[in-house]
Amino acid sequence: MPIYSNHEVLAVDFLRLVNSSIGADVRLIIGEEQVVMHAHSLILQARSSYFARALNSDWKEGNQGVIYKPNVAPAVFERILEYIYGGRLMIDDEMVMDLIKAADELCMEDLLHGCELHALSIICRNNVLDMVQLASRHNLHQLKTECLDFIASNIDYLKKGKAILTQDADVLKEILLMDQVDMDELEIWKIAVRWAYYQRGLDWEHCPLLEFPRGSGRVIVRTTKDEATENQYQDEDDDSDESDDQFDDARVPAQKEIDEDRFRPHSQSVFQVATSNNEVVMSATVHEDLCKQILPLLPAIRFMRIPSIDFLRLIEGTGLLPVRLCNKIYRYHSVPSMADPYQISLRRRMAFSNILTKEHKEIVINWLQMTQHSPQSPTTDHNSGPSRRSMTYSGSPPNLNISTIGSPPSSSYYIPGTGPLNFPPAYSPITSAPSSPPYLGRVSSGSSSSHRSTITGSSPVSQRPQHTTFLNHVPPPKLILQYRATRDGFDAASFHRACDQRGPTLTVVRADNGTIFGGYNSSSWSSHPTGVYSTSRVNFLFTLKDREHPLRENAIFSIKGDGNAATYNKADYGPTFGAGYDLYLSTNCNLNCQSSSSLPLSYNGQGASPAALAGSCYFRVQEYEVFLVQHSMSVSN
Repeated sequence: MPIYSNHEVLAVDFLRLVNSSIGADVRLIIGEEQVVMHAHSLILQARSSYFARALNSDWKEGNQGVIYKPNVAPAVFERILEYIYGGRLMIDDEMVMDLIKAADELCMEDLLHGCELHALSIICRNNVLDMVQLASRHNLHQLKTECLDFIASNIDYLKKGKAILTQDADVLKEILLMDQVDMDELEIWKIAVRWAYYQRGLDWEHCPLLEFPRGSGRVIVRTTKDEATENQYQDEDDDSDESDDQFDDARVPAQKEIDEDRFRPHSQSVFQVATSNNEVVMSATVHEDLCKQILPLLPAIRFMRIPSIDFLRLIEGTGLLPVRLCNKIYRYHSVPSMADPYQISLRRRMAFSNILTKEHKEIVINWLQMTQHSPQSPTTDHNSGPSRRSMTYSGSPPNLNISTIGSPPSSSYYIPGTGPLNFPPAYSPITSAPSSPPYLGRVSSGSSSSHRSTITGSSPVSQRPQHTTFLNHVPPPKLILQYRATRDGFDAASFHRACDQRGPTLTVVRADNGTIFGGYNSSSWSSHPTGVYSTSRVNFLFTLKDREHPLRENAIFSIKGDGNAATYNKADYGPTFGAGYDLYLSTNCNLNCQSSSSLPLSYNGQGASPAALAGSCYFRVQEYEVFLVQHSMSVSN
């Protein structure tokens, strides 16, 4: 039986009843202005569970049919009534957040969902911080997730100004905790301090705790005790025996005068004697309030990633950190080798790399794939320490039929989408154990070309070597950004803090002339006070072509001989390859031209020269990154 319906006419007829006194039995007092609106209880009860509960008979008799909604603006509530009566609503961009608040208060789930969908389409820099707080308060998970992703990719803009300081503590903590937030930990500390100032009604724009001290000075807070806090701190000097006094001159903060909440009331480090200290005087009450205010945000700050000198100069003296946290940080910086290197992660950028393009990444990964097939395992000497991510391989790849490779094997290796890679003939797959290193062995001057892999374009399928099956059996390694100099610091200490004892790594460098080059280290980096070499037979250096240098080639330079000087590990050196050095990055290499290349010493290949990597022997670094190289475990199995 055909059914005729005309919902449009029905909606129009019902909309005539919006705010009409005809037949109305409910008065609505809306907003702070107390605007009176009229409604019909039957319609309200049928369309809203909130009004169904509110408009029961007992309530109507006691309140004479009056409902007060002071939290909703009249214009917003009129839109709500239009949706209740007519089943449709025109959502304005400027009104969507107010509609979300009202819909949630009135328990109108369908309207709340529609407003959330509209809000997703209008997220921008001007409203995202308000949106994420709104989504958190009203449990809009989809909107909150989208807002957090948007904030992470626009944090450089959003971290400035007042809007981020208005966030609830749990929302701001969630923002600052995200790995995708590309900010220095010191910047996050400053946001937390400004937020605490703002929440306490203090002058957050001119926060004295964030003023950088001159010279070698420090930020130090000196509290003045008022009557309310006169008895809060107890002087324990009279109760200390001589055994305690022997530590008075130790180069660590004293731990006396600690309140019951385990806060340091003010800094007591011996470094306070510096004449250029930035001393901030505040009352003990204000200081205690700031300590309690900032406490929820402290877990979002990775203090172990802040250099120790910056922590001492800019943070420790403020007294805003609990003593237990300070002690943990002191222990970490005193004996960093005892800390779990995987526990304190670096933040990740939304982009994979500032240097490598997608094409560069594919080329490098194919090179790294080949290193997994050297029967000579990457060797780490005892100075390199243990590594969870180092891989060893012996024998043929799993499930590999040698007959499909071809005999005799060619010395060329094919990478899909490129031309042949010219590796030494000894590197080709063989069934018997080699009498000499099958890959990256010592090369005479006449065979240096065999150490170089040059990508010259694509090869037709008919010309592909038969043993490309060899690469197909190798899962590609993963590259995980571990260190970026422009983000984490160009000094050698920052490099070692991020990369020591992490297993195989790939270092990629961009010099100030735009050239791109780097090296692969199959061992772990380490910090040694006087310097020590690490051994590897699969390390290599490389150059990459880019738009600025189209005549350069994608080439690798292999380790020579037994690889006893594959890398050089020294605490005040950046990444260093070879003896002499074939590639050396100095500390603060963005400020000087002390970084250098002395190819070919420990590494060799066709065209190897001091200018092969950076275009000159000495160079300045514009950016460099270090990636963890995670080889698939299936190779070792």
